[in-house]
Amino acid sequence: MVSQFEFASPGRASARSNDRVVAFNRKKALAAADRFAKLGQHDRSARELAAVVEHDPSDLRSWLLLASTIERTGDVDAAVREYLKIANRFIDDREPRKAIAVFDRVLTLDPERHEVQQRAAELYVEIGRPDAAITVLENVANQYLQAGEHPRGLACLERVVQIDPDAVGRRLRLAELYSREQLRDKAVEHFRAAADRLLYIRRLDDYIRVAERLLYHHDDLGVLRTLARTYLEKNEARRALVKVNALLRAAPHDPDGLELLAETFVALDKHEKAALVATELARAQRGASRAREGKRCAIRALRCVLQRGRVDAATQRDASALLEQLEAELRDAAPDELDVVDLDELDAEEIEIDVEELEMDEVEELDASADAAENDRAVAEARVYTDYKMFQHALRHLEAVLYRDPNHAGALALQSEIKELLWSAGETPPAPAAKPAAKTSAARLDAMLSGLTRLSTRGKPKS
Repeated sequence: MVSQFEFASPGRASARSNDRVVAFNRKKALAAADRFAKLGQHDRSARELAAVVEHDPSDLRSWLLLASTIERTGDVDAAVREYLKIANRFIDDREPRKAIAVFDRVLTLDPERHEVQQRAAELYVEIGRPDAAITVLENVANQYLQAGEHPRGLACLERVVQIDPDAVGRRLRLAELYSREQLRDKAVEHFRAAADRLLYIRRLDDYIRVAERLLYHHDDLGVLRTLARTYLEKNEARRALVKVNALLRAAPHDPDGLELLAETFVALDKHEKAALVATELARAQRGASRAREGKRCAIRALRCVLQRGRVDAATQRDASALLEQLEAELRDAAPDELDVVDLDELDAEEIEIDVEELEMDEVEELDASADAAENDRAVAEARVYTDYKMFQHALRHLEAVLYRDPNHAGALALQSEIKELLWSAGETPPAPAAKPAAKTSAARLDAMLSGLTRLSTRGKPKS
């Protein structure tokens, strides 16, 4: 519907059927508009102002007065249309601050204009106020998500992390939302970016949580390596062993994985096994055709065993001899001599490395300590979800904690807080999920030792 106050363009004005040219008196029209406004005749005032703007569309001051006068007549839709035209003119004239002020007026009249809020957010970025842009976009995203328009909400949050790529919390929220929407690739992308950032700023506990979440969605050998090394750095060798085992199941001949296995055995005081892994890795990497990085892995593994391990004299002599040979090969090799070679192409016999089984009481102790740490992490994650008003997600985390530890004080307190929030919002808290059957000690042992008993690699050349 076209408003009675909308004016014709200059082209349309010149095409009128009236051939008699009458000089337009701008001052007279503005005086008339002012007189009608004082009398409360805003419709007549608006028509006078429309004539002024029609003859000079560059007169933005009069145009703003026209939009304001139309607003006073009660025709909000027509006023909004005029305000938007004015805002676009300010954008074209490279005056983003004035455009933002006009958009604010539009949103006062029609707060549901999400597209206007998004355009205002982009202008905030342009004038160097990313914090304001993020606030606007997150507000719009929440409105879209609450309305069930998830793709639009996710698009707004994508723009947020583009504006502030180092905001780990916002990126994790986006990753979890993608996970909930079954968009695994997008979830993995943002989990990985968050993990990389946390590792870079050395927030290792948070990195571990995010990396574990990433691995839940996608098997990533690089993340497995980094996570295993992070566990070693935090003196959690048993957890490192679990990750190294997963890495070597996926890539049995990975030099980095075998180096990590040797380091993990040293940390677990399994010095003979560490020496076995390091020496076999070194033998597999000997020769001018072996890859340079593989040789470096073997050298680091041997040094770890020699410096930190406790081995007999014969093993120490063998390891020292292998270390000297590899260092000489690496030193003497030309840059183009060390090409990557597939281990399966070598004429080598397969050797087997047996990982000593853990005793039952050790497994149960590890299981209990792992549950305690996991419970604390889950409650912390549930607190983040609560802050973002993702109550259902938070409650699922808390149910898992209370299954493992029904008396966990932090989980019980947060669960009660969330239920109070839901009741106050007029929502009914969901019924708790049925508890799964408890794991037996034997089942926990099977899960802990799955695949740990026979790790294979290529190694000793045939005589």
